[in-house]
Formats: sequence, C-alpha cells, structure tokens
Amino acid sequence: MKGLNTVTACSIVVISCLVFAPSCGESAEDKMPDNTTEEFMIDGIWSGIFRSNLFPNGNAYTFDLAQTGNNKYGGKVYATSGTVSCCGGPDDGSVSLTIVNDSIDFKIISGVMDCPGIFEGVGIFEVQEKMVLTFSGNDCDGDHEDGNLTLFKR
Repeated sequence: MKGLNTVTACSIVVISCLVFAPSCGESAEDKMPDNTTEEFMIDGIWSGIFRSNLFPNGNAYTFDLAQTGNNKYGGKVYATSGTVSCCGGPDDGSVSLTIVNDSIDFKIISGVMDCPGIFEGVGIFEVQEKMVLTFSGNDCDGDHEDGNLTLFKR
C-alpha cells in the first residue's frame, strides 16, 4: 500500500507540473517585451560619436528612439550630445532601425539645414546598452566612407 501512495503522489506532481507549467517550447525570450534585447530597453536616448572619412575626429550624435513595430525602431536624430538641434530646427533628421537578434540594420535621413543626406549601414550591440554601427552615405559635405557611430544608452 505504501508503494501505491508513492506512485499516486508522483502522478499528482507530474500532472500538476504539466497543467501549471508554461507551454512546451516557450522560453523566457519568447515572453520578453518587444522593445528589449536581452536585458535592456532599446527605447530612449542614445548618444555618442559620428565619425567618417570626412569627420575623422568625430561629432556628437544622438538618437531618440521609440518602438515602431516588431523589432523596429525609429526616431529623431540630433547632431549634438543631447536632444537639441545643432542648427535651429526641431531636430536634425530621422533614423529607422530593424533589430534581429543583436544585429542592426539602419538608415539615417539627415535633415540638417542646407545639408540633406542619407546614411545606411549595419551594426551590433557590442555590449549591453552600447551599439556600434558602420555606415556609408552622402550629404552636402560629400561621400562619407568608413563611417562609424558608437552610441551609449543614457
């Protein structure tokens, strides 16, 4: 009789685990909010330095990002270290990003007064809350090659 009670108790535990456990194949990643990658939020302010063959010493640059879709983000660009336009407009352009795993595809449309341009590239989250982007593009200053934009979450 004691053996029967042990089997019954084990059956109850197994059934309880099956009933109350999350769906098979579902991981913590599947339950992560769309606007995160690993443990950090992508939405918000990212600031860093924009460098290219035309600006080897770099210029301050900021993204103000918000989620626009599944793994998609967009926002305003500022050619400053904050969220104030460098040149008197409401912002200095726009950015769109698509993130798959930790890989980033992006496009910047520069709206700096009298210097429109487009920059496109790819990047990664090198460490948590640090994105490193490489790009090429063109604006009133000419062809930007070997571009690098390193941004940190603020």
